[in-house]
Formats: sequence, C-alpha cells, structure tokens
Amino acid sequence: MRTILLAFFLLCTPLHAQDLLPEPKLGDNGMHVQPWFHEGFLELSDDLDEASGSGKDLLILFEQAGCPYCREMHKVNLRIPDIVDTVRSKFMVVQLDLRGSREVTDFDGEALEERDLARKWGVIFTPTLVFIPAEAADMEGDGKARAAVMMPGYFKPFHFETMLHFVADDAYRNGGDFQRYLNERADKLRAEGKDVTIWSPHRARRYSPALEQSPFVLPRRGVLKISAHWLDGHLARLRQNGSPHMEQGAAIRGALFDVQTG
Repeated sequence: MRTILLAFFLLCTPLHAQDLLPEPKLGDNGMHVQPWFHEGFLELSDDLDEASGSGKDLLILFEQAGCPYCREMHKVNLRIPDIVDTVRSKFMVVQLDLRGSREVTDFDGEALEERDLARKWGVIFTPTLVFIPAEAADMEGDGKARAAVMMPGYFKPFHFETMLHFVADDAYRNGGDFQRYLNERADKLRAEGKDVTIWSPHRARRYSPALEQSPFVLPRRGVLKISAHWLDGHLARLRQNGSPHMEQGAAIRGALFDVQTG
C-alpha cells in the first residue's frame, strides 16, 4: 500500500522519480535519519545559538519509531529537493524521540529525558515540528514559551513547504494567518504558471464544501492546532463507522485543546 501511495504521488506531481532524493535510512532507534540533522549535546540553548550564528532558526522535530506519518514525511516530503533545500538553508534541525530517554536541557535550564520534555511542552503526536526563531534566544521560559509555531501531524508537501516559509519569513508575527499565507502563495505560484493543488478533489467531495480549506488554524501567538470543528466531524465519522481508533482520536482531541497556547 505504501508503494502504491508513493507511486500515485509521483504521478500527480511534475517531479520525476529520478529527481527525488534517496530514501533515508532507519537509525538504531527505529527513526529515519537525515544526513543533515544536527548532532549536538542536546543543550537546546546552545543549539539555538549555533543556528542563529548561521543565520537560521531552530527546528525541533519530535518523532518515534513505527510512526507512519513520520515515515510519510521522510519518504515523500523530505525526498523533494526544493523542500530539503528550504529546510537546510533556513533551519538547523534537531531530532528528538517522543519516547526517548536521552537527557535534554531545555531553554530554561531544566535537564530531563526526551519523553519528559515532550510532556512538558504538550507534544503528544508525531511528527510534531517545533519552530524556535533565532530571536527567541533573548526570551524567557522553556521551549514551548519560545516557540513561534508548533506543527503537529503530517502536512502534504505544498503545505509543509509553505509552513517552512511562513516561519522563515516571519509571517507568523502579529497573529499571522497561515491559511491566508498558504492561499496567497498558491495564487502567486499559479500566476507564474506553476501547478498547485491545495485540496484534492476526492477529499473535497468527501467533506462538506465549507471544509475545503486546510483544517488547521493558528490561535494567538502562533501555536498550530487542528480546528475543533474539523476534528469533531472526523470523530463523528469514526464513531458512525465503529472504528477502533475512535477512543484514541477522542483522547488526542482532548489533549490538543487542553494545551495552553501562550
């Protein structure tokens, strides 16, 4: 099934298979490893200083072994050269394990295991991308308090790349609207003659026309969340179909909307 999905993706994009980057390898911890991931001492303040010194922001990437959405991100999004070029030129990436036991020192000086840091920041889903801007070095508090955007879940390639630009271009500031930024970027690229698909037709038919936009919103300072309206509709469909994932989905919904946005 994964092979079929990847083949379908390749057929629906002008990118040729030979233009894709090699598939990443699995590390000893069961997570995919990119050769450009930062290998440091997990002192996050030092990592931010290093990123800032290189003219970049810091991107902290939470994953876990066996995560299908992490695999999709690595085998689809992070094999597209333009996306990887954007990541590498704009961000220094530190990968953390949602269930890991390595010691990490948070920005507030607290040393704790990866899994405890995830709980402290309210990270409950993988992948979750936490964007820490260079200027956050002058802020107070932990990583959650300094984050420009927290992005939970898998985003399609165009949405994923657009989020990278949204943060790197500081468009999140002053209550920046990611959906508007996404639409404006799509319109600009279309005007240049490029093919951009924000919402796939089969999904637009499956959901109501009112939901034909991205089901993500940015409340207050920029912490990304799935909209309650979209998620409630999805849970209702799971309940109607007797899905075994209903209980887990309900727990995720409760945790997402209990998280403080800062």
